[in-house]
Amino acid sequence: YSGEGIHDLNMAILEESPQIPSWGGRYEAELRAVIRRCLKKQPDERYPSIDAMIRDLEALQGKYR
Repeated sequence: YSGEGIHDLNMAILEESPQIPSWGGRYEAELRAVIRRCLKKQPDERYPSIDAMIRDLEALQGKYR
């Protein structure tokens, strides 16, 4: 995040979606979706537990074996 001063920075954190860098790769889109879900502003939109996130990552791994 960036901003002119602490107020702008705080507003960016509260209102803007973080930029997830692109790295290329065959399952980038699916991994980016997991990362986006982890970074959701509203807690109820994030993974309910680490186990739920691991299940998604394992399903993704199994999809590309």
